[in-house]
Amino acid sequence: MKYEVTDIIDIEKLEKLMRDFYDITKIPYGLLDLEGNILSGIGWQNFCTKFHRINPISAARCKESDKSVANRLEANKEYYLYKCPNGVMEAVAPIIVEGEHVANLFCGHFFLEEPDEEYFRKQGIEFGYDVDAYLEALSHVPIIPTDKIEASIKYYAKLANIFSIMGLNQLKQKEAEEKLQKSNETLEKKVSERTSELVKANKKLKENEDKYKSLLQMLPYGIIVRNKDTILFANMVSAKYLEIENPEDMVGKKLSDFICVHPNYEEGYKKYLELIEKEGVVPLIEEKYIRKKDGKVLELETVLTTIPNNEEDLFLEVSRDISERRNLEKLNKKVEEKTILLEQTLEYDRLKTEFFSNISHELKTPINVIFSALQMTNSILREVKISDDENKIEKYLNIMKQNCFRLMRLINNLLDITKIDSGYFKIDLANCDIVNVVENITLSVVEYIESTGIEVIFDTYVEEKITACDPDNIERIMLNLLSNAVKFTNPGGKILVDMMDKGESIIISVKDTGIGIPEEKRAQIFGRFIQADKSLSRENEGSGIGLSLVKALVELYEGKIFVNSKVGQGSEFIIELPIKILSKDHEIEKNNYSEQTNIEKVNIEFSDIYL
Repeated sequence: MKYEVTDIIDIEKLEKLMRDFYDITKIPYGLLDLEGNILSGIGWQNFCTKFHRINPISAARCKESDKSVANRLEANKEYYLYKCPNGVMEAVAPIIVEGEHVANLFCGHFFLEEPDEEYFRKQGIEFGYDVDAYLEALSHVPIIPTDKIEASIKYYAKLANIFSIMGLNQLKQKEAEEKLQKSNETLEKKVSERTSELVKANKKLKENEDKYKSLLQMLPYGIIVRNKDTILFANMVSAKYLEIENPEDMVGKKLSDFICVHPNYEEGYKKYLELIEKEGVVPLIEEKYIRKKDGKVLELETVLTTIPNNEEDLFLEVSRDISERRNLEKLNKKVEEKTILLEQTLEYDRLKTEFFSNISHELKTPINVIFSALQMTNSILREVKISDDENKIEKYLNIMKQNCFRLMRLINNLLDITKIDSGYFKIDLANCDIVNVVENITLSVVEYIESTGIEVIFDTYVEEKITACDPDNIERIMLNLLSNAVKFTNPGGKILVDMMDKGESIIISVKDTGIGIPEEKRAQIFGRFIQADKSLSRENEGSGIGLSLVKALVELYEGKIFVNSKVGQGSEFIIELPIKILSKDHEIEKNNYSEQTNIEKVNIEFSDIYL
């Protein structure tokens, strides 16, 4: 994969680091891409910027020199020291990423010895410069000894290596994290910053130790400088990893005083030590330790490099905590497992719904046969005189008929619930007067309900309200609520059906003076197979599906249903349906509904009530 230098190096942070280095050494620095474009530069001389890079001929020389410098690097050589075509010394260290040359770090411009002023005077005349200003700028170009330049360019070479390793790995890590975050939307974004390294300890760096320590304290990664056994420097982040309040408390101690190798990392730790011993550099690796202070497992990503020193080699270790990333991976695994479980559950629900649908259809056929046989028997009984026990036979036939109605009601409810769950329940909407529909339904059962000793009152604050609805479904809802009210209201009680216009919606209320619903049951009353009275001695029967079906039907109209109840005082079921009007083609006569309501539907919905 081809990388751009701006993808793997934080130019702003590099420039800040090199500005500090320039303040110490006064050696100019520049970062150029392979096309010779300047990405960053500090301390460049007017001799170059105001003369050589302004004149078209000398500027072309500079550009060509910058682009061709890669070809001058010999095999296995980390840097190259050369004189540019305009007569000034430069040094360059390449930035290599996975074997690919992506940019160059430059030292320059400078002289190794006193420059030939006459040569530059002639060059100034050749290019048409202001010769006096040109020579004045020449006098400010620093003269730097060869050993100092070589030490600096070696530093640049190591810095280029560190930046290429850390930059590439950081880029790959960022790409991996972005991919992981896209697969799970409840996941958090990780932002990483570049790390600047101190790779060489020399006399000049020691004199400016405080400045470099301050820089390292600002970085978001744990940084430790140590010799083979002892910690010489630690920043705040590394102290935080080890639960140490002050990083100075770590100086002079061993890492083993704070952490021990996790059993799962023992083999990896041996290879880590072998790399330090043989190479002096450890590429980005994942480590696992146990913090001695509290036993917490630390998962770290670490890179190490050697800092040459006169007395002994020092090691610069840069680490970052990857525990959150590990937790993210574990969370992603759990999400996958739960997704599989959800799919299995949905498949089970589908099979269960299909089973209910099939069994309901299978039950409905023999029930219809039994019901037809009962009707035929009743017809025969009316024509033939059997005996004095005719009343008893009729009584038993009525019991059989009522229980057929109960089974038909249960089957119808199961079928409709199954259709609603699977999305196949159809509503035939038409514009009709919902006040007239509800009134006719209520009046159709008044005689039946009053035979149980319960008074039924219909009242409305609005005489007419046209809205799109399916009268059959409204009938199903109302008969269910009315039969429920009858079940739990004692003789002498009242049932009040009330309607109120709210403009954008219509309110239908069914209120009784019955036994009421306990507070702990109200939240569950619309659940399937839920009964407020589960005792063996209850007076009326029921499957616990009715109110669940009512709620599902109301929600198909984008309506709402809720209940107010107090034990011993009764219950009130309140339905709110939005007003919607269809085109003229869907209008029906507002008085047509009374012909649709029939006694058989009432008998089916009230079959759980024994007279």
